[in-house]
Amino acid sequence: MPVVMYRAISILLAGLVLGPAADAAACTCASPSVAVAVRDAALVAEVQLVEVQEAGQRLRFRVDRVFASRIDVEEGEHVWVQHVECNSVPYTGAAVGSRSIVFVGLRLGALVHGYCDLRLPAWQPIPGPLLEARRRWLRERGR
Repeated sequence: MPVVMYRAISILLAGLVLGPAADAAACTCASPSVAVAVRDAALVAEVQLVEVQEAGQRLRFRVDRVFASRIDVEEGEHVWVQHVECNSVPYTGAAVGSRSIVFVGLRLGALVHGYCDLRLPAWQPIPGPLLEARRRWLRERGR
C-alpha cells in the first residue's frame, strides 16, 4: 500500500479511537428565516450598543424598539447580553454606538447572542414578520 493510504487509515483510526475534540463546535450555520428567528428568540429588538466588556464579551444595549419579547423589558431600558463567539469577530469598544436589530436567546436566565443568531442592520427596511411581531407586542401591552 502507498504511504498516503497508510496515513489516511492512521488518521481515520485515530479519529475513531480518540473521538471528537472536547472543544469542537460547529461554527457554520444556516440563517433562519426572520419568522423562525422571531419565534425562537427571547428578545427581538432594535438596539444601540452602549458598552462592551471586551474580556468577557458582555455587551450592554439600550433597547430602542421591541419587536417581540418573552422577558420583561421596556423600550429605553438597558440590558446586558453575553456574546458567544465561534469564529465571529469579538466586539471591541469601537463598536459602541452601533445600531442593529438583534435576536437574543435566553440561557440559564441570561441573555445571549451567538454567532448563529440573526442580526439585521437597523438602517434597512424592516421585514414583514418583524412588523407583525411588533404589532402583537404592542397589542399585548394595550398600546
